[in-house]
Amino acid sequence: MFAGLLMALTCGALVEQPGFVWADAVSLDGSPIQIGEAGAYRVWAKVNPGDPGTVKLGNATLGVEAVDAPWVSLGSHRLPKGDLEITVSDPVLTVVITTNAAFDPADAEPLMYAADPGSFPRDARLDLVRDTNTEFAMTPFDSRKDWEAFAGDLRRKLLVGSGLWPLPERTPLNVHIEDVATHDDYIVSRVHFEATPGFFVTGNLFRPTGPGPFPGVVCPHGHWEHGRLEHGERGSVPARGITLARMGMVAFTYDMLGYNDSRQIDHRFEDQSEEERKRLELWGIHPFSLQLWSSIRVIDFIQALPYIDADNIACTGASGGGTQTFALTAVDDRIKVAAPVNMISHSMQGGCICENSPLIRLNASNMEVGALAAPRPMMMISATGDWTTKTPEVEYPAIRGIYDLYDAADHVANVHVDAGHNYNQTSREAVYRFFGKWVLDDGPKWASFSEPEAVPESIETARVFPEDSKQESGERILQSLVNERRNRSAASLAENADALYDVTGVTKPASGEVTASLTDSDSHNGYILERLTIARGGDRIPAILYRPTDAASGSTLVVHEKGKAALADMNRAAPGPVVARLIESGKAVLAIDPFGVGETLTNAADRKHGAFSTTFLPTDTGYRIQDIVTSLAYLRFRDDLGEVSALIGLGDAGVWSLFASALDGDVPKTIVDANGFDPNDDAAWMDRHYLACVQSSGGVNTAAAMIAPNSLSVFNTQGVFHLEDADTVTVVKDDWSADQIAAGL
Repeated sequence: MFAGLLMALTCGALVEQPGFVWADAVSLDGSPIQIGEAGAYRVWAKVNPGDPGTVKLGNATLGVEAVDAPWVSLGSHRLPKGDLEITVSDPVLTVVITTNAAFDPADAEPLMYAADPGSFPRDARLDLVRDTNTEFAMTPFDSRKDWEAFAGDLRRKLLVGSGLWPLPERTPLNVHIEDVATHDDYIVSRVHFEATPGFFVTGNLFRPTGPGPFPGVVCPHGHWEHGRLEHGERGSVPARGITLARMGMVAFTYDMLGYNDSRQIDHRFEDQSEEERKRLELWGIHPFSLQLWSSIRVIDFIQALPYIDADNIACTGASGGGTQTFALTAVDDRIKVAAPVNMISHSMQGGCICENSPLIRLNASNMEVGALAAPRPMMMISATGDWTTKTPEVEYPAIRGIYDLYDAADHVANVHVDAGHNYNQTSREAVYRFFGKWVLDDGPKWASFSEPEAVPESIETARVFPEDSKQESGERILQSLVNERRNRSAASLAENADALYDVTGVTKPASGEVTASLTDSDSHNGYILERLTIARGGDRIPAILYRPTDAASGSTLVVHEKGKAALADMNRAAPGPVVARLIESGKAVLAIDPFGVGETLTNAADRKHGAFSTTFLPTDTGYRIQDIVTSLAYLRFRDDLGEVSALIGLGDAGVWSLFASALDGDVPKTIVDANGFDPNDDAAWMDRHYLACVQSSGGVNTAAAMIAPNSLSVFNTQGVFHLEDADTVTVVKDDWSADQIAAGL
């Protein structure tokens, strides 16, 4: 933290600087304030006019008389060096402790607040609820062009959220097929192959007798008790495989993670600690990603079979297998026909971690993801007794609207079954008939088809591995995946540029999207102070603009990890060193409180978090980066400030600003404080800058590459923050003073 300039917030105080503390009562949490030096301190209190109160400093209790003025001086008191507990009674709003005998809190107050204290508008993001049980509406699209732009971004987001952008190398599958039963009209085999070295995909192959070529059907199962071996009234995976083979298709039913023969990694990552699950998420590694890559490799496997028509591959599954069906169809156009069963819902997006990849529903629901199949034929099976109960009125018409954009409304169908959550015989028969039309290209022949009796092989015959088989350990597989993603991200910085928008959730504001309301403005010696609230939709950003008295020669955004007040010399009620030097150079300076910082700090704990939060909403770090990008847009919309010349990020705001500059793409000079952050340390990301999938997307190196050829300076690296060499990047181990920062501009 740059020497002598980082004015830290500590233990609930809003601002703490040498010889000075400003503490709003709502930010006091019982933790002590640190008094740097013993001495005489003048104490001020702000109260509701007319109400008495008390301020307790350690063991000393100071009475606050009922007065008309908001600020009351409580006299001078000697305070020892060290911890000081401050408690207040309800009428007291703020406590100020200062060594400056001439200090007037009314002069400093405008540097603290963009709006009058207590009146700052609430940020809508604090109350935004998006989770698996939220009721979503389909995003409206006016044209096929608009949809396809959205669809391209959503497909990429599915892959980025799974650590699969760009796609990994397709390593050898090392396929093993063993025929275990031959019947008059179909053959059953046990299969295993490696989706990635050492990690097995396991299942059963059901194929017609004869040479082919036959269409292929990949069959992920749902959360049935027995997985791919489930055979009951609610659902039978073997009956599906047998019947598809009898119809003339090759079906491959395969295990979801942790089921039956897939025993290397637990289905819900329950063998990983919460901390380890969070760490792996930095690399896009989680059950959804492992299953999605396995399904992609299933297509590789089935297409390579000598008796397969490689251009005619379909997919169907129910429940969690339904999620896998439409996710696979969304990202892999080798699936030509799809039938997700009892899963595309506007009101329940999937209750398992295997259905909730990070990022994928930041601006979408399963309806938009399901619609990515368009215009390929798709059948949506729904039921009266689960979360697809409204599909005929809600989800089906919404998705059919996307098919309409392709003049292909007849390619999507819905069959509504009077049953609970299922893939029962009625549902299966609807899919058989649909596949008869679109996969076998003979709709009339199969229009009334009914499933004949199907007798599965014994579990012992169907199982791939014996119970005591030795396989590569899950821990080793997961670490090898981290290593693979590390190497791939380092080699894919150009491809990762778009991925950073997905990782952060940031969108660049369009013209007119950013507005601001002015609380007031005051003239000072050499500058005019404007107190502002910057708005983008429901986002609210407290801001202070220091504008030179003469015409500004450009503008600079300065962001501090503790907010705008930390950029002021509060004890003198004046701009701090960095801001003062920029004003002297003729620049307008905008200082902001990004999400959960400074003036918004006390509301940050109010933010709503549902299950699988990174699936549905950006992290706090993502919101902070968005606020910086939004504020840069605001500066550009101010015709009176000249061009945006620089972005400066101090303390932990250095990393936020690095990403913001990359995503903005048009900042001439970016100067950021690394603050000793080690981007190779997963724990540091988790503790200080959490962004799901940031590591698998290249992290700070991708951001630096995006900033080029504009200038980037990174100081205070402490020898642990390294970037790829570039002519436009300066990396400095030591801290910088305000003069050095100004010189860097």
